[in-house]
Amino acid sequence: MSHAGLRAIFVSAVMIFLPLAVNGAVPAALRDPFRNPPDDARPMVRWWWFGPAVTEAEIRREIGAMKAGGFGGFELQNTYPLATGTNPPGAVNLRFLSTEHLHMIGIAAEAAHAAGLRMDLTLGGGWPYGGATTPVEMAAGPLRIVPNASPALREGETLISTVNTGGVATSFIAGRTRMMVKRPAWGAEDKSIARADRKSVNNFVAHQCAFRRGVDLDFVIAESIAAIIRYPGRGPVGRGALLVIAGGIAPAG
Repeated sequence: MSHAGLRAIFVSAVMIFLPLAVNGAVPAALRDPFRNPPDDARPMVRWWWFGPAVTEAEIRREIGAMKAGGFGGFELQNTYPLATGTNPPGAVNLRFLSTEHLHMIGIAAEAAHAAGLRMDLTLGGGWPYGGATTPVEMAAGPLRIVPNASPALREGETLISTVNTGGVATSFIAGRTRMMVKRPAWGAEDKSIARADRKSVNNFVAHQCAFRRGVDLDFVIAESIAAIIRYPGRGPVGRGALLVIAGGIAPAG
């Protein structure tokens, strides 16, 4: 449906129910679900783990705060370090996908499940996705088109094909951008993946899943491989993601 159609429906609804609201005559069956919506209709937030430097006590406290605040869940995103060990005091960065890090993700998943919150977990530790498990031949790369039958190749480039149309030769050349993961969590640094390359995506997902075996995430709404392709360079789009929470780090004192 077009935006104009949606606006028309919204305006019609306002015209119908606003007089009722002014007169205090909104039916309880219509009013009450908005005052106390079901859990699966509540908004989710983005929960960023900077570092990741997280503690079990703070994870549980913040999940409790989300529940008490009326939210329906969160999308967990690991990202770049802010903590140094002295600011805040005692903060320790956990290496991305290490045993300690995965243990904390498991704690978050268990606490979310117990609180009745929905949980979404992004695959990567920065944008675009990537890391040390991405070999150079699977890293992000451009396609260079040159009107020449024998083009000069740059370092790391491969001639894919040369097409001759009407006596004009056009060469298609694959190369590497050397793009790195931006704002990576500790341990997620290195080359970004080629998001339109099935082998590159499958290699990345396979390594992510291998690290996460044994973590109880059965009820997590995990993103699909299609999301990597659908939103290249942006990561997943969390459902109802309206607020960013810099979470997991125990406050000073």
